[in-house]
Amino acid sequence: MAMALLLIGPGKIMAVRPGVVALAFGPGSGDVSFAPTVSVAVAASAFVGDVITLTGQWTGSSPSALDYSIDGEATWLPVTNYSLGDGTWSGIGPTAVAAGAITISVRDHNNQSIKASASLTVTVQSTAGAASIGIVNLPDLGVFQREPNGLNSNIPVRFTYSGTPARMQAKVTKGTTTVVDWLDLSGVQTASGSGFGVLVGVPPGDGYTLSVRDQVTGASAIGSVNTWGAGGVRVLFAGADNQQGVLTHSAINSGSDPNALSAYNASAKTARIYDKAGWHILKNGLTYPS
Repeated sequence: MAMALLLIGPGKIMAVRPGVVALAFGPGSGDVSFAPTVSVAVAASAFVGDVITLTGQWTGSSPSALDYSIDGEATWLPVTNYSLGDGTWSGIGPTAVAAGAITISVRDHNNQSIKASASLTVTVQSTAGAASIGIVNLPDLGVFQREPNGLNSNIPVRFTYSGTPARMQAKVTKGTTTVVDWLDLSGVQTASGSGFGVLVGVPPGDGYTLSVRDQVTGASAIGSVNTWGAGGVRVLFAGADNQQGVLTHSAINSGSDPNALSAYNASAKTARIYDKAGWHILKNGLTYPS
């Protein structure tokens, strides 16, 4: 007679004969739990007076509320506007009140041993600011290629000014719709009335208009070109009537023509495209080193 063996606990086995119903209670593999954790992240820098946004992740049991501390965990205050997602959280922390380094600690309000910390640098924002701002238009019908491993594009912003620019920002609109609201420019450089910065994270689209401002004084300018866009660039080009060795995606991917690449490289080519790595041969939308 066959018997079933049930493992009901460490070192414990229960035998059950056919036709007998047995219920076993106790912890099993489905009850395995992981120690809860929480992490926190902040921007690398802020200005005096900025309200600091906190974000992070959690594992194990989700924290129903979080607290933060900026005085070495001597006192704790609740994270406001707290929002909980699937393994993520966000909320509002302290207001930066003085220049210098700040370490922000965060803890689970109901499990106070679960905590994490992050640091940032606070600086004093210039109170001078630009008296006037002008904008250098982006190219008509220009398309800014998306960044590698991402969908969004980084847009170069050129502007003119009088006075002393303090906190340069840019904004992207499409008609009456805001695509990217006022956002600090990265890598701002200014000299002799001309300035440059980069607007990071513009999503794919076209028919965009660029605006720029100094957040401190409110001086601003709006571009007159509304035909530029961002996203992946697909290029169509026509060769001469004696062009040879056309390279196709299928020839590369399927291996149906193992000589396609070498044949094209041996042919006459004049179309080229430039990126950060230099000039490249353009082949049906693909680029290869020249």
